[in-house]
Amino acid sequence: MSLTDSQIKRLKPSDTCTPSRPDKYSDGNNLRLWVRSTGSKVWVSDYKYADKRQSLTIGKYPAMSLADARQRNQQIKDLIAQGINPKQDKKRLQADTDGTKTFDALAQRWHKERKPHIAPTTHSRDYSQYQRDIKPTIGHLNIDEITAPDILAIGKAVEARGATDMARRVIRQTGRYSNKLYARA
Repeated sequence: MSLTDSQIKRLKPSDTCTPSRPDKYSDGNNLRLWVRSTGSKVWVSDYKYADKRQSLTIGKYPAMSLADARQRNQQIKDLIAQGINPKQDKKRLQADTDGTKTFDALAQRWHKERKPHIAPTTHSRDYSQYQRDIKPTIGHLNIDEITAPDILAIGKAVEARGATDMARRVIRQTGRYSNKLYARA
């Protein structure tokens, strides 16, 4: 059964509510309202990512209304459908509100700076490869969150389609971004 604003306003901590065990009320679609022993109310989205049950605090009531919480819960489900971990996305948004530390922002800057110094065909090939193979996988991540297995997974995905030389090139190219950009970030 879905929650209503009038129900939420009336909710108080129960006798069984403790600091480590808040009261939990479901709105459906894995959105819950936790009422803490202090009386504060917090929206939490429960989801499954990488075969693990996880929870993500998305806001406090009344600062985040019921409608806003439902909308944010749907955004979390959309991220999961795209293969993005909502917790990593939340960290990225908190740490980097202007987008300058995302891998994509830094890689775009690297390509722009490099363009005048290389042959147009080389730039076109490298940039096209970045857009096709690298950006969809790690472009949204904060540069500090990218690990060697992330880069290796990109190479393996390219290799799986039969492009072994291209796989080596994509790993080398991603490493160049990481080394040059991490030093500047």
